[in-house]
Parts: sequence; structure tokens; C-alpha cells
Amino acid sequence: MTFTEDRANVGVQLSDAALFAAPDTAPLSAQIDSGSGAITAGLLKVPQFATHITEPINADVTVDFKIGTITGSFTQATGALSLQGEAGGTLASEGRECSVSTEPAVLTLTTAGNSGGANPRSGAPFIAGLTGAGAIAGQWTDMHAAPVGGDTTFCEDVEGRIGGPGGIWLVQKGVVSPPPPPPPPAACIVPKLAGKTLARAKSAIKAAHCSVGKVHKPKRRSGEKQGPLVVKSSNPHAGKTLKAGSKVDLRLGPKPRKAHR
Repeated sequence: MTFTEDRANVGVQLSDAALFAAPDTAPLSAQIDSGSGAITAGLLKVPQFATHITEPINADVTVDFKIGTITGSFTQATGALSLQGEAGGTLASEGRECSVSTEPAVLTLTTAGNSGGANPRSGAPFIAGLTGAGAIAGQWTDMHAAPVGGDTTFCEDVEGRIGGPGGIWLVQKGVVSPPPPPPPPAACIVPKLAGKTLARAKSAIKAAHCSVGKVHKPKRRSGEKQGPLVVKSSNPHAGKTLKAGSKVDLRLGPKPRKAHR
């Protein structure tokens, strides 16, 4: 499945704007048991997003948010989805970095949850399955920022803005189209081979997306010196359209001698 929009309530800092929206997406890949609906070994790739922090600091920041290995469950009959994973990330601004974490560390996002805050957004069941429309949401009780490096003041100011209750909302809008199927293999169109040496004929056959079949050579009479051989005919004949990789048999014969004037 692929989440197409994300919104969050973080302390007093973020507005109601989308953190990411199409064409950015957050694809989720996971193992799902077809019988029980149990989800394991999930991986959610959330794109980086930028926001602006104001008082007591004024800075543009980039947030690289990650959720660890995801587990959960999906109920096909109701469209109920639940995902759990350890949340964290890095906030960076002008060379300063803070590691960001939530409390509890493991977030639970469900189709029955909401993101809380001044603009709560609720989950919605995936009634058409995991490739259809739906949303999940969940909350945390607190958020922390710890310095990565020596600048503690910056991260203390950040924590003052993002701390306290918050939540997140992820939505998959409409039916997400599956990736296009790979193009069909090119057809084998038997090339013109008559008059070519065996080596040149083999190269031409492979270039035409065919394969070399049986090669019939003339019988050599005892004591007779055999001259150079060329293709006399092919089976199938030149111009025939076949499935890619089809075999082309060759019949060889003596190369015609040049007429002497």
C-alpha cells in the first residue's frame, strides 16, 4: 500500500498543512498472513519534510522521520487496519541536529484512531482492501528532542516547541494503481540468413530475439576436401514471426564459387 498524504499535530508548532502530499508518497511493504491477517516485517518509507520553527528560535528545519519495523493486523471483512512501530527521526537546521522521539516510543496507528490536537483527523477503514482508500491515525503523550553533537541549547528550544501530546494521520486516497506489468518480450522475426556464414547467421538469429536450433551440414565424402559453408535455407523461413526465443534450424551447403571470366 502507499500513503499519499500525512498530517501531524506536534506540540504548538505545526499548522494544519500537509507534511507531504502527492507526488510524494510513503510506501508500506510488509508480510501479511492471508488467513489471520497478521502483518509482520513492515517497512514504511516516509519522505523528508520541511517546516518552520518560531519562538524562542526562528529557523527552517528539515525532518527525517522514521518508524522502525512495523507489525499489525488487517481484517478484510471490516477494513480495520492497525500498525505499530517504534517512532523516531532527526531534525536538522543549519548544521545543527536533534534526535526526535515520542513517548510511548512505539506508536499505534489504526483506522479507529485520530491524531488529536486542535485539528484532529480520524482514521477510515480500508473497505476496498489495502489497495483502496482508507486512513490510519494515532497519538503520543509527549515528544522529545536530544542533541546530536554539542549544541544543546538549540535542541532544548526545539523540545519546548514540540513537547506535549500530539498525533499523526496517514491517508491513502482512492485506489492506488498497481505498477505496470513488464513489457512483453520482443517477438522473434526470422531474419534473412541465406548466403551467410554460420557465425554471421547465429549473430543475426540472436539479434532477432530467436535462438539457434539444429544445424544440418552436408555429408563429407571420404577424401574430399570440404570448402567453406554458408546457409542455404532456414526453417522457419525468413520473415516468419514467432514467440521470442523460438528456435531456427539451419541447413548449410557449399559456398558458391565465383565464376571465372
